[in-house]
Amino acid sequence: MAFDDLARFERLMPAVESYLRNGKLREAAKTAKMSEDALLDQVNRCLMPHSDGGIVGWAGLIHRLRLSGYARTSPLPQGPNASRLGASGAFQRFLDENLSIKKALDEAIRKGIGQGKARAAFTLHKAIWKKFVDLVESCTPPDQYPRNQKSFARRSVERYVTNMIANDAKARSLAVGQVAKTSGQVGNGLHSFDLIRAPLDLVGADAHHVDCFGMIEIEGPAGPQLVPISRLWIYVVVDFESRAVCGYAASFRTEPTSSQIELALDMATKPWQPRTLNMGTVRYKEGAGFPMGCVDGFVFAPAALRMDSAAQSFANRIVHRVRRRFGCAVSWSAVGAWYHNDVVERFFGLLERFGLHRLPTSVGSGPADPRRTDGASAAVKLKVTWQQLLDLLDVAIAEYNAKAQPGLGYRSPLEVLRDCFDRHRQRFVPRPRIPPTLLTPRLGVEIETHTVRGSCAAGKLKRPYVQVDKATYTSPELASQFALIGRPIVLHVHEEDMRTVEAFLEDGTWLGLLTVRERGWRRTKHSRDQRKQINRMRDDRELSDIRGGDYVECFLEHLASTALASARDRPERVSEDATRLAEAIRTTGATVPRLGMPKPDSTNVMPIRPVPILLNLPKPSWG
Repeated sequence: MAFDDLARFERLMPAVESYLRNGKLREAAKTAKMSEDALLDQVNRCLMPHSDGGIVGWAGLIHRLRLSGYARTSPLPQGPNASRLGASGAFQRFLDENLSIKKALDEAIRKGIGQGKARAAFTLHKAIWKKFVDLVESCTPPDQYPRNQKSFARRSVERYVTNMIANDAKARSLAVGQVAKTSGQVGNGLHSFDLIRAPLDLVGADAHHVDCFGMIEIEGPAGPQLVPISRLWIYVVVDFESRAVCGYAASFRTEPTSSQIELALDMATKPWQPRTLNMGTVRYKEGAGFPMGCVDGFVFAPAALRMDSAAQSFANRIVHRVRRRFGCAVSWSAVGAWYHNDVVERFFGLLERFGLHRLPTSVGSGPADPRRTDGASAAVKLKVTWQQLLDLLDVAIAEYNAKAQPGLGYRSPLEVLRDCFDRHRQRFVPRPRIPPTLLTPRLGVEIETHTVRGSCAAGKLKRPYVQVDKATYTSPELASQFALIGRPIVLHVHEEDMRTVEAFLEDGTWLGLLTVRERGWRRTKHSRDQRKQINRMRDDRELSDIRGGDYVECFLEHLASTALASARDRPERVSEDATRLAEAIRTTGATVPRLGMPKPDSTNVMPIRPVPILLNLPKPSWG
């Protein structure tokens, strides 16, 4: 406000207040130094209705402040040369005189245009203008407004659409899209009560699809073949107070599973060990790491765990097992309410912008991203392996934990945790972790009840055993207890390594570890998911059942051969079989099978157990 306008406002304000208080117009006009009619005009400006339901108030005394919109009083422009004449307010007057057109425009802006009402948000103004042209041409002569205008009132229509989007909730919802609509739920001035007072009061877990590709190298008959694999899924566990990533799990799957949530939580409970990096200059920065192992006194025992409403978040192992294991509350956010897990979503954004989206194999955040490339082809050309992606992911998350953030007072998440867990100041008492028991095992363990099989009938002696997923398990302790045959026992099945299971009696007595009896299952570490895949393929005769062989090795060879076949048909395209092969190798720790290698000649191969040289032995007598 200019100095003259301010002086005018300070002169008029006491005059209007005096008139409204005692009703003496002449005295108030002398105070305002203006005529009585001019003062009444200022009073009426202050008493004008406002859009919020009240009155304009003292703002009416501001000089040259427009309190109402312009309304055209002259007729609409007519004639073929009307575009050269003034047309201020003509569009609004045209709508006022043609309410059917106005109603059709409003409906189109609120509900969309077309058979299925499907359209991109940035085409709304153009589409509405075309709709307006069709409506006007059907009921207005060529020499009438707006057909006599050069632009056919296009700019007026665009301003009308913009104004309606800003003031109408339905039009705004359609214009911004369903995904962006959720952004309107935040920043509205409303706040919920605080659930967080200290670290681990609230921990969030969520999944994210990493937008960059890797490849796997398969040795075939024609030499090594580079086959692209699908993008990486990661599940992270983030503390809301310190913003530290406590643990994560990565997998090459089509969709994340509830077991990935357990693996991420399980990592948060174990001391972190740096990966062995073989990537040239890529190294962990000093101080990088994860809370467990880098912060003295840290014990991962959250009070509450928050997740989204994905199907895997409602699995029994999460609803019951995780809740019992940590003794924590579990909450789920509403569908599409990403802002309930905003700390985790913010971490994903930082991971993409400053890390993984900078890789040459990244496909960017969408079609409009300028960094969008053919990530699968780039992964093959640059030989970016899936192991290197896992290395980069671990380095990026570890360095995030050690990087100072403005929201934390330019401290790193690890520094915030160290301040809270400093034993000398006793500012924080960590919650104790619940010890594993029969009903609350460690994470990644499934509790199942199985019946002991076997027989001690005459002529049919068969030592006690249990069967899990078409494999037989026993131990010297179980095999000697024939009294358990037909009785149920409780098994703790570690789903990441199916070679052994833990056995308990119903009263909690520990029977020890049971080992799988079949040699084909006992040789190589494998997960339960892989066990089920192999059993399904064996039932369908897709895998040859080699007696005494390694089922997992046969499974890996099958995946490698199908991956090579798909690579020949579609080079530099993502292979589903190669993705399954990379996931199997990641979980088993095995090596990539070498296909098509010539088998050694049995006549020239030294026997495993050499025949001893027999000297001074008499010849046998056959007589």
